[in-house]
Amino acid sequence: MTRPTDRPKTALLVIDCQNGVAADVWQWDVVVAKIVDLVERARHRGVPVVWLQHSSDGLPLGSHEWEIVPDGVPEPADVVAMVNLIWRRHDAPVRTASVVMADAVEWA
Repeated sequence: MTRPTDRPKTALLVIDCQNGVAADVWQWDVVVAKIVDLVERARHRGVPVVWLQHSSDGLPLGSHEWEIVPDGVPEPADVVAMVNLIWRRHDAPVRTASVVMADAVEWA
């Protein structure tokens, strides 16, 4: 495996760990147990955990099928802290981002 030398940070991405996706996964309980273990180990080491979920005809936004499965779900405060951390440290060519308190937002 190669690793870019200019990006030394690591994150755990948990993708489509949703109720509607779980129904089609072989040995889902084993998969969830592995995800829970990875999330716990990442958090213990201070590694950011990013949860991604999508919506579609089979996974309508806000539906039970769209929701993340109950095991391995992060606490709301952890999600907020993770999002703020990512955007606070985000850097890309010709792009800037920052995190500010809502009452400090000024529109141009």
